[in-house]
Amino acid sequence: MAESIHEQIAVALKTGFAAIVGDQGATYWHTPNLVARVHHFEDAHLEKARGDVVYLLQAGDETHEEITTNERLMGRAEFFLLVAKRYAPANENAGSLDGEGRQTIVNQLVRDAIRALTRDVTLSGQTINVIDQEPLSVDRSMVFTGWALAQLHFLVGYPYHSVAP
Repeated sequence: MAESIHEQIAVALKTGFAAIVGDQGATYWHTPNLVARVHHFEDAHLEKARGDVVYLLQAGDETHEEITTNERLMGRAEFFLLVAKRYAPANENAGSLDGEGRQTIVNQLVRDAIRALTRDVTLSGQTINVIDQEPLSVDRSMVFTGWALAQLHFLVGYPYHSVAP
């Protein structure tokens, strides 16, 4: 039996993020060394990360609603994406003012992730849109010493027939 549509979408998202190749910003800024699916975000994911650029994809809630009377449904899958790059300037300490360096890297990471998400908005026909119903939101307030990071939150909408996995 085929994997669930939700699983297929998560795999497609991971594959798309893993295909990012940094080219000084012409298309993407940073090449991820690690793209992984996680159950939830933990400090240990970054503490033990190998490489400088990390993408962690976490599945959230999902909803399903009937859209027609002939067994057609609409699913929506919630995802959280943590994008992070090692960042440790010589003068950094926990209470220091950051300046523009960290913010610039975060903005580049967010741009790369959104660009990767929107290069194939249907994930090869599996979805209606990778940013469905609600706008994609970005949380830049996260802090982890030695890293520039942000979290993206988005819903993926997909229609399916009730006999589909």
